[in-house]
Amino acid sequence: MNTEELFFQLQDDLAPYKNMLSQAVETILNEDVSKYPIIVAAREAIELGIPLVEAPAPAVNLHASTLEEFVTKGLVEASRVDRFREVFKDPEAFVCVFLIAPPSATFVFLPR
Repeated sequence: MNTEELFFQLQDDLAPYKNMLSQAVETILNEDVSKYPIIVAAREAIELGIPLVEAPAPAVNLHASTLEEFVTKGLVEASRVDRFREVFKDPEAFVCVFLIAPPSATFVFLPR
């Protein structure tokens, strides 16, 4: 599956959860937890962030996390935080999703 197909598949998979994901992002922002909320999406069980939706495969597991947790856990190097912030899209308009799709993982920004 190419990147474009993966993007559209992710949009379809997350469509039923769109309102919940927006609320999670709003909570992270409004409670001053972070200015950089990240939703983690994976088909397998993960130990990252706070669980929002946990389901058996092939359904998607969704967790709410932050840039700060990604740095603490070594997923984003401290030396790359400024670069990450530069490319991070406005969380009022986009949801940042960290998509874990073995053998790789990538950040995707989906319109809210």
